[in-house]
Amino acid sequence: MKPQSLRVALASIATIFPALALLPAAHAQPLTVNGDPFTLVATGPGTQLFGLASDDAGRVYAGNNSNTTTGIPVQRFDPALFSGVPVALQNFGPAVGDADGLAILAGHIYVADRDEGVRSIAISDESHFVHIAAVAINETGSPLVIRPSDGHLFVGLGGVTGILRIDEYDAAGAFVRSITTVTDVETMTFDPGSGLIYYAPFGAAVRSLDPATGEDLLVGMSSGTIDGGLAFDPITGLLFVGTANGVNSGLVETIDPGTGQTSLFASGFNGSLGILREPVSGDLYFLESNQLYRLPSQDVDLCPTPGSPCRTAQSSGLTIKKGKTSAKDKLVWKWSRGQSVSFEELSDPRQDGYTLCLYTGDTFRAQLLLPDEPARWKVLAGKGYKYKDKSGTPDGVTGATLKASDADKSKAKVKGKGENLPDLDLGEVETPIIVRLVGGSSNVCLESSFGPEDVIRNTNTQIKAKDKVR
Repeated sequence: MKPQSLRVALASIATIFPALALLPAAHAQPLTVNGDPFTLVATGPGTQLFGLASDDAGRVYAGNNSNTTTGIPVQRFDPALFSGVPVALQNFGPAVGDADGLAILAGHIYVADRDEGVRSIAISDESHFVHIAAVAINETGSPLVIRPSDGHLFVGLGGVTGILRIDEYDAAGAFVRSITTVTDVETMTFDPGSGLIYYAPFGAAVRSLDPATGEDLLVGMSSGTIDGGLAFDPITGLLFVGTANGVNSGLVETIDPGTGQTSLFASGFNGSLGILREPVSGDLYFLESNQLYRLPSQDVDLCPTPGSPCRTAQSSGLTIKKGKTSAKDKLVWKWSRGQSVSFEELSDPRQDGYTLCLYTGDTFRAQLLLPDEPARWKVLAGKGYKYKDKSGTPDGVTGATLKASDADKSKAKVKGKGENLPDLDLGEVETPIIVRLVGGSSNVCLESSFGPEDVIRNTNTQIKAKDKVR
């Protein structure tokens, strides 16, 4: 159910669904809990937009909640066109009625067309055709997700409908089966690593569905109503949730699928109709009616709070150098003779990725992402993993090594260089200086802590620290 475009209908059923409150007209600038602002990068037409997806080039697409037979085209945002001033979203493809479901695979956008079915639009030339007729035509939501491994498309039947199922179609558009769900399905997202569908009704609950077994489990609860704002983050393995309306509207939260823990990430929005962690750049996008906001990758702070359990090492070191230009910046962190970590605990970074987190004193300073790009990771014969990326995208990491051990001899090393490294203000930084490498589906955490006695240099251009337990 899309509250902003159904004001008349909602007014008539307010006594039945009191949570469907109208959204406030104005709000403060959206900020993360760490004070980082979201930037308005694009605006669309007057029609309310709904849902977000991205292509292999990092361009972002939004559907619509027109609830009309005519509709409008899918809207596209090209980051290359943004230079500090919000741009107009671009029409892409044909007009699509009530395009409240989007999925992208192999150069095609699959979009829910209320009047015709699932439409396929080629990203290369905008040519299009009806891929599956008379499917995804529900007025109260037709969420789509696609499984990259075989191209199977999964279609939800909308919120506030009482229809408890998700329908599966093969890559050619042939019906495969219906999978029973515990609740109706208003919003969906997909984890290609686990093969799980995460979904939400028009409500606060987030559930997981395993298409292979039919197992349907409660994952966690948001603080408000979800209506389009649900996205699996392939970089961290977390779920991003945006609250749409009613109580606690306009929040961004994360839910850890492994623990069910819900954490506030940002606030200040006027509802949420789409959220996306774009995997090419690592940027976080947020859709508010017809306005698209962006938070740059370096500000998507998802590092654990200092003090939570981590493994330590008998020897570790940190060097950060600021060059005459950002292209000359360098970072090296080493963690040796560490507490025992099994190969299984490291999990597979090709599916879950890792993050290097830096704190000075009690302050979070920076995070460096090691994405779950399979081509960048190499398995070290059951002993660990090696990461290599000459481009250093998105945050400057060019190499890393993780080695397991059951005899307190675990090892880790991360190095980075160049202009993609976070731009840190150095010069007599507070201690302790804490470095943490976190990641994997097991959320393993490796930590170094450097007190005043461990800091060798602490200047405007260099930090050098070494901690050795004797």
